Amino acid sequence: MSARRLLRALALAACGLCLFFALRAAQRAEALYPAAGLRYETPLPAAQVQAARRYAQEAGQGVPTFWRQERRTVRTPRTAAQAEVIAFCGDGGACFAADFLCGGMPGAQDAAGCALSEALAQELFGAADVVGLPLTMETQDGARRAYTVRGVFAGGGLLALAGAGEDEAFTCVELQGEPGAEETDSARAFAAAAGLGEPDAVCVGAGTAALAKALCFAPLVLAALVLAARLLRSACALAPPARGAALLALSVCAALALPAALGALPGWMIPARWSDFSFWPALAGQFADGVRAWLSLRPFEKDVQAKMALLRCAAHLAVAWAALAIYAAAGRGEEGPRKAARRAQEESGPAAQGAKAAPPASGPRRICIARAGRAGCGKSAR
Repeated sequence: MSARRLLRALALAACGLCLFFALRAAQRAEALYPAAGLRYETPLPAAQVQAARRYAQEAGQGVPTFWRQERRTVRTPRTAAQAEVIAFCGDGGACFAADFLCGGMPGAQDAAGCALSEALAQELFGAADVVGLPLTMETQDGARRAYTVRGVFAGGGLLALAGAGEDEAFTCVELQGEPGAEETDSARAFAAAAGLGEPDAVCVGAGTAALAKALCFAPLVLAALVLAARLLRSACALAPPARGAALLALSVCAALALPAALGALPGWMIPARWSDFSFWPALAGQFADGVRAWLSLRPFEKDVQAKMALLRCAAHLAVAWAALAIYAAAGRGEEGPRKAARRAQEESGPAAQGAKAAPPASGPRRICIARAGRAGCGKSAR
């Protein structure tokens, strides 16, 4: 294998590996924002929390998850540590997507259960498998509440997820449903109807994560378009009977691939009418507003995790595109000599064939050819 081909193989392998890690980082960011969220600077009192949960149940919109994050002292009989604690009432996975090493997330009604990060479990107990062990945490009023460890999840920070009851105050609300372009307006409408008041911020980070996920497939889409262009050029170079069959086959393949490509996109990125050209500028404006609002949020642990995941995704994508550029540059350098040899063969081909097909000269014609440069063909023939 030549050095150029080895370089192209290494660049292609690096591109594929970087795209894999970029996609994993984008999926991590997407998992942290399953739906829209409401953020309040002033904690919501227990009466508002209970009224909002009743309204959601009666309206059939799914029970939202209320949570707050604060720094607490977590104690065991032997040691204590300061940790970030996310106290939630509802689905714990909505306020933080955790990858559990053992056990699981406390249930929606489990106000006495908690889950610890691996680093916090090592800090408190000196081991990772601590499911079922007791501990205590300080509450908002300074008292201590007893908890039982339900699970341990992967993570290097000192973080705990603790169940809470409806009789507590919360600052964040995670709604249910698929995020979309109109999710911000829907979230504000729910807050007004449920009696929660106008939120200080609406978090819709899923749009940014979806865009990062789509960018991970951009090199594959580019490769597919280049392959389609080459196939189309080859089909157009065929003879008329074969040309029509090849173009028909390419059209059928494109028609079969289009629904699959559209199905991979989120529903809010597909217009209801393709003739509505105002859809794309409006979508871009809504997306820009959502990203601006998301970046200006007061950062909680899930926001920090999502931003770090998106930074990893961007770094992997940059390396992938650089590897793709190296692959293309090496391919152009390799195709140069091939094109020159092919052009020389095409230019010399008709001349060589004409030389083989010409009959040998004899008699006066041979004399004419031999003396053409000195005396002229006519005089030599005489």
